[in-house]
Amino acid sequence: MTEEKIHEFKTRLQTERKMITDKIYDQEDEERVYLDYDLDDEYQVDGQVLEILKKLTERERKFIDKIDLALGRIKNGSYGICTICKADIPLDRLEAKPSVSLCRNCQAKHESNA
Repeated sequence: MTEEKIHEFKTRLQTERKMITDKIYDQEDEERVYLDYDLDDEYQVDGQVLEILKKLTERERKFIDKIDLALGRIKNGSYGICTICKADIPLDRLEAKPSVSLCRNCQAKHESNA
C-alpha cells in the first residue's frame, strides 16, 4: 500500500474519531440535562431515554477503540494486514471500513463463532 493511501486512511480514521467523540460529548451533555431535573419536576427522566443514550455511547466508544487500534497499526506499519492470518486486507474492504482488522475469511470465521 502506498504512503499516500495510508495517509488517506489515517485522515479518514482521525476524522471519524473526532465526529464520534463530539457526538459522545453531546450525548453526555444531554444525559446530564436529564439527570439534573428534580424528580418532582414534570420533566422526570424517562429511563428508556437514558438507556438509549448509554447504549449509543457504549457502541460509539467501542468504535473509537477500533479506530484507535487501526491508527496504532498505521503507526507500527501493520495496517492493512489481517491480525489473525497476516494476509493483506483487500483495499476495497479498507475503503469501505478503514477500521477493519480482519480479512474477509477471518471475519466470516469470527462471526460464525460469535
